[in-house]
Amino acid sequence: MPLIEWIPAYSVGVSEFDHDHQQIMRMLNELNDAMRERRGKLVVGRILTELLAYTERHFGAEEAAMKRCGYPKYQQHYTEHRSLTQRVKLFSAEFELGDALISIDVLYFLRDWLETHILQSDRAYAECLSTESKQS
Repeated sequence: MPLIEWIPAYSVGVSEFDHDHQQIMRMLNELNDAMRERRGKLVVGRILTELLAYTERHFGAEEAAMKRCGYPKYQQHYTEHRSLTQRVKLFSAEFELGDALISIDVLYFLRDWLETHILQSDRAYAECLSTESKQS
């Protein structure tokens, strides 16, 4: 059973960003499955590394698009992105130190953050990006 599933309400109207969000959900579901099968510790390090690389690329693309359309809440959104990046780096450092509980912390934190961020912060920029694409 997936921890998080894509639903149309998550769409921000930008296929690239929707695809990225779906990929992040797949990573969370992979971690959830591994934990249920008692192999979470084996995959958490890899997923954290992938997640950091993936979100840095994704956040960069989102931020560039928000700048292009003049999104008024850009700085707040940017700060949320940096906060998540720092949190994942902290999880990664804790994992490297051998914290056996890190995978469950990572799993629930990321799921909650992702749902809230997509449904509130990311959905808020959708109109700005939609207006920009219509003007192009």
